[in-house]
Amino acid sequence: MQFLQIRYQIWYRLKSPFIKINNYTAYNNSIIHSIGSRFSNKFIQSDNKYLGNFTFSFLNISHQFKTEIDWNFSEHGKLWTYNLQYFDFLLDENILHSEKQLFVEKFSELLLKGEIKLEPYPVSLRIINWIIFFSKSGVQSSNSEIALKRQVNYLENNLEFHILANHLLENYIALFISGISLQNERLINSNWTSILKQLDEQILEDGGHYECSPMYHSILLGKLLLIYDVLPNKTIIPHIQKFENTLQKMLGWLVAVSFYNKKWAHLNDSTEGIAPTVSNILHVAEQIGLKPSKIDLKQSGYRKYVLNDWEVIFDVGNILPSYQPGHAHSDMLAVCLQIENKAVLVDTGTSTYQFGARRMSERSTVSHNTVSINGTNQSEVWGSFRVGSRASITIHKETPNFIEAFHNGYKRNFGLIHKRSIQFEDKSFVITDKLEGAPKKAYVGVAFFHLDHKCNVRLDIENGKLFVNDNIEFSFSEYQKIELKEYSQAIGFNLYENSYCIKVHFLIQLTTNIRHI
Repeated sequence: MQFLQIRYQIWYRLKSPFIKINNYTAYNNSIIHSIGSRFSNKFIQSDNKYLGNFTFSFLNISHQFKTEIDWNFSEHGKLWTYNLQYFDFLLDENILHSEKQLFVEKFSELLLKGEIKLEPYPVSLRIINWIIFFSKSGVQSSNSEIALKRQVNYLENNLEFHILANHLLENYIALFISGISLQNERLINSNWTSILKQLDEQILEDGGHYECSPMYHSILLGKLLLIYDVLPNKTIIPHIQKFENTLQKMLGWLVAVSFYNKKWAHLNDSTEGIAPTVSNILHVAEQIGLKPSKIDLKQSGYRKYVLNDWEVIFDVGNILPSYQPGHAHSDMLAVCLQIENKAVLVDTGTSTYQFGARRMSERSTVSHNTVSINGTNQSEVWGSFRVGSRASITIHKETPNFIEAFHNGYKRNFGLIHKRSIQFEDKSFVITDKLEGAPKKAYVGVAFFHLDHKCNVRLDIENGKLFVNDNIEFSFSEYQKIELKEYSQAIGFNLYENSYCIKVHFLIQLTTNIRHI
């Protein structure tokens, strides 16, 4: 954690009780103008969040309010409440305009009465959604107009320096779009400079967002494409070429980390139904004149190997960023595999951000396709968004069809390092796991292989083999024991499917051969 984060955490806790929305009056005399977005409903995931009749569905949990909406409703957890307050559903073209307007008006009344708690991240997303809505329909009431302006003023005085990362970038994006809508040059210029500075820090050389989550990468890329779409005159924007290059690199990373079927593995905190789809992002980018750069995955820590109809993602990256690892998992040297556009080995997914056993499990080493010693984590994950002591990874050798890397996450407790190599051939690849060093105490290594819930599985324990979908063979050698266990695969927030995990116990070395038969 940076000193800046600590300082602002203390400051925000001290001033939070005194924050009142009606103190933020800087833009009272400003006029709200249309931003003219052509593709707004493609940049933000908005469909099927409002189902009609006061019924909302977020995070795969639906709730119907009786006669009016409780905007502070919290029975389904804080993230569900946030989603209700984001107002993404305003961009759903299937909802009646009159209903949308009613929701904005009622929320505005409560906000101006001080009955809605202000938090910068929900405010950032809500500002953008309201501006897009007003751009299409016009401002229908003085209450909603005042509420929007005061949220903008609140946000610029409560930037999330205590969190940084994607939160701070979302703050600046919302303020920049506000500047365009209010035609305020100071807001435009200062936040454009801040956006460029954050992109320099947050976007890695290979185009990936430094939190290394395809979901958050896609969310931010959608918002940045929205900025590019609504820029009134690109020729007078300073450093516009640099911005375009960054967007093209981010598009390139998204292509590089995605499979043929335009899906990405659920790496770190990632799941379905939250971010704009890869197809939508690429379609919109093409329409506004941006093409993905050719990217070789490197700095983000991922490698992708494509051999005919096989696609493999291999995680050889450290936990990033060091000062905000809240969306990171303990998953070094994990693999994900698709064959013929079908998931085979999967990252088990993210289903909740609420603190508890499920959140801890989903971030743990044993929930990923890598090796755990005595059931422990490579890096210490705790709380909902914290990482303590963490492993460091080293790539020992890398060629087009071979890679070997190791990490020191088990060195302190066990005196061992985990080394994994992958050798690729035409119709197979071989994973070799080694536990090297002088062990400090008794241990057992377990390699985990989590299968997608759609896979058909047959285990031949006697011969050390597992057959998947009748055309994929896993064979193991130098093992002590093989187990086939059920696990709950998260395919969305609060959405699960039963599937199978192969647990292979070994002491010093394990060789796993996966081949297409």
